[in-house]
Amino acid sequence: ALLKKNSVVNKNFSVLLYDAFENPPDEARKSNHGKELFNNVCNLFQEYSFVLPVKGYVPESCIGTQSKQIKWAQIDLNSAEYDCKAFLYVLPRLTEGAIVVFDDYGFARYKSTQENLNRIVDYHSLNPIIELPTGQGLYIHHQ
Repeated sequence: ALLKKNSVVNKNFSVLLYDAFENPPDEARKSNHGKELFNNVCNLFQEYSFVLPVKGYVPESCIGTQSKQIKWAQIDLNSAEYDCKAFLYVLPRLTEGAIVVFDDYGFARYKSTQENLNRIVDYHSLNPIIELPTGQGLYIHHQ
């Protein structure tokens, strides 16, 4: 079920999968990115009516499909700038106790991602992001 660009705020889907699918930045490019990936993901989740894959760059692709309340998000954009933009986009929509996982938080090559996310947390007086043994960061939201 694809939504048109001018669709209203999401009311029917509880899992939204945002990805560039075809043309991610070089740093995020994986071997299976390409013209077939979006259709493959749609086919993978076709039995699950609550899942909506959305093609495009985050956070721009969220406009028109986003949820008003977010309980869980995973941010993996391989870019400090875009990881932070995505976090700032979801932040006002997070429910009490919501979880945000940052995929690249603890890796040395993404040091600027960690530093910039920590600045956002400090500026907004939020709970700290916990670095996990996997290199991911875990943020638990409390209002």
